[in-house]
Amino acid sequence: MKIGLLSLALQLKMNGTFKNVNKIMDMGTKALRVNYEDLEYAFKQTNLTFEAKKFNFLKEFPKGKRRSTKLFWEQLDIKDYSCMDINNEKDSIYCDLNIPFNDKKHLLKYDLVMDFGNNEHAFNVGEAYRTMYNLCNKDGYLWIFQSVFNGNGFFQFDISFFEGMALANQMGIIHASYIVCTNDYDQFLIP
Repeated sequence: MKIGLLSLALQLKMNGTFKNVNKIMDMGTKALRVNYEDLEYAFKQTNLTFEAKKFNFLKEFPKGKRRSTKLFWEQLDIKDYSCMDINNEKDSIYCDLNIPFNDKKHLLKYDLVMDFGNNEHAFNVGEAYRTMYNLCNKDGYLWIFQSVFNGNGFFQFDISFFEGMALANQMGIIHASYIVCTNDYDQFLIP
């Protein structure tokens, strides 16, 4: 996760959107990809607690060992973090998004299911989004971040795709924006 998504997560936590989010599923294994100063600044902008010691390893960024975004979510008092991936790494739940995911212990269990550049890598993208939908509980949130231009997956979608998906499944949209990347790590939100 880069600074744009981290900043948006902090804003959604601060404004109460994530008030009832306690259980997260991340589609894909994600690492924190931000420098210490940018993350510290983002926390200061929201007046949320920033435990500096927990993120000291980011002072070496982009060098050093990659760490899971689980640390970030724990900082927001979301302790139940899971991820799924076909690579079966970093404590992920094995999942091939091209085929139906039917493990009942995970279906309808998550308050927030996130796709930050993962689902467009499945050939059967419809099944990938069906899995995401089936993991989310009735009052939960789906958070999807995809490249509109120059992505590296098999598919690229614009906002109308996600609006149509929400409408077809009787879901609402609580936030939509573009994130402009000016280099590998700098991002700016455009509502």
